Amino acid sequence: MSDRSIEGSADGESVDSHSRIRGLKGAVERSPVLAFVVLTFVYTWGIDVIGLLVFDAPGELHVLHRVWGPLIAGGVIVWVLDEDVRSYVGHVKNVRVGAHWYVIALVLPLFLTDAETLVALALGSNVAFEPTVPLVLYLLNFLVVLFVAGSLEEFGWRGFAQSRLQKQYSALVIAVVVGILWASWHLPLFLLFDLAAYDAGILPSYYLTTMAQSVIFAWMYNSTSGGLLVVMIAHAAGNLPPFLAVTGETPELVATLPIRELTYVAVALAVVLYAGSRTLSRDGELPPIPGR
Repeated sequence: MSDRSIEGSADGESVDSHSRIRGLKGAVERSPVLAFVVLTFVYTWGIDVIGLLVFDAPGELHVLHRVWGPLIAGGVIVWVLDEDVRSYVGHVKNVRVGAHWYVIALVLPLFLTDAETLVALALGSNVAFEPTVPLVLYLLNFLVVLFVAGSLEEFGWRGFAQSRLQKQYSALVIAVVVGILWASWHLPLFLLFDLAAYDAGILPSYYLTTMAQSVIFAWMYNSTSGGLLVVMIAHAAGNLPPFLAVTGETPELVATLPIRELTYVAVALAVVLYAGSRTLSRDGELPPIPGR
C-alpha cells in the first residue's frame, strides 16, 4: 500500500471520528437532560454491577463512588455543551439566602423522619429522646453525607435536571418526574443487594416519599434562587436516623396507617398550595441555570 493510501485512510478515520464526536455533541445539545439521565444511570449502575461482581455487597468505597453519579454526569454534560463547569459547581456558594432557610433545611427533614413518633405523642403516647447511636455519630453521618456522599447528588437532580426542565414545564411536574428518576436510580440497591434499608417490599412507599421529597427540595431550591447548599443540608439531615421513640403502647392509628408516607405527601401538598405549582416559589421566579 502506498504512503498516499495510508495517509488517505488515516484522514478518513480522522474525519469519521470528528463526525461521530460532532454527532454526539449534537445529540447532547438537543436533549441535555436526557443525556444527563443516561450518563448518570450508566455510571452508577455500572458501579453497582462491579460492586456486585467483585464484592457481593456494597462497601463504603462502592457507595461513595455510586452517589457521585449525578454530580459527575452534570459536570460532563455542562462541559460537552461548552458551558462553564466552574460556574455549575460553584453555584453551591450561593449561601446568602436567609437564615430561616437553613433552619427549615435542618428541622423539616427531622420532623419527617420522626413523624410517626410525633403523631403518637400527639395521641397521648409516652415518647422519649432515644438516639439509636451516640450523638457524635449523628454529627459524623451528617457531615459525611453533606460533603462527600448523598448530598452531592443535588448538583445533578436539582442543579442540573430540575433547573433546566422547569424552564419549559411546571416546576411541580418536573419535581415529580425528577423524584421518579431519583428513586429509580436507587433500584440496584433494592434488587441486587441484601440491605436492610433497601428492602424491595418497601419500594412503593419509597417511590412515594422520594417524589414528595423531590417536591420539597425543589421548593427549597427555587425559593432560594438556586441555594444548593440549603438542599444539600436538607438531604443530609433527612439521612439521619430517628431521634425519638415511643416508650409505651403505640396508638392503633399509628400502627395501622402509613403515617410517615402520609406526612411526606401532606407537607409536599402544603408546599404546592403555598408556593404554587408553576414555579414552586412564592415570588414566582425561577433560579438561573447553573453553568450558563
